Amino acid sequence: MGLLDRLKRDQPPAEGTIEADRVVLEQLSEAGADLSQPREVIHHVHLPSREAAEAFAPMVANLGYEPRVLDVASEPADDVRPWTVSATAQTVVTEENVAAARRAFTELAAEYGGAYDGWQATV
Repeated sequence: MGLLDRLKRDQPPAEGTIEADRVVLEQLSEAGADLSQPREVIHHVHLPSREAAEAFAPMVANLGYEPRVLDVASEPADDVRPWTVSATAQTVVTEENVAAARRAFTELAAEYGGAYDGWQATV
């Protein structure tokens, strides 16, 4: 099964990802977060070039997130610097919302040659 097959909308996320999201939700709850209330959530996508990141950012805005393009310093052998777009929104975090956002960001990232790298939320 190829990468594009895994990105199809009708396929559920990998069980490991679902479990990892559940762990984060449990940690938020244990830290005292009221998960029924909106909170700042940030999703991270790594992209291969500045051009890809700048083209990707408006697509993130179309999803209702505020994009921030970051030049992430690294030292790859071919001297290509990865770029990250952090997408921020105020939202309620539930398993369903997180899964939907993960799916949307994963699919969109693939269109721009990038990779989704997860999410974080404030307590």
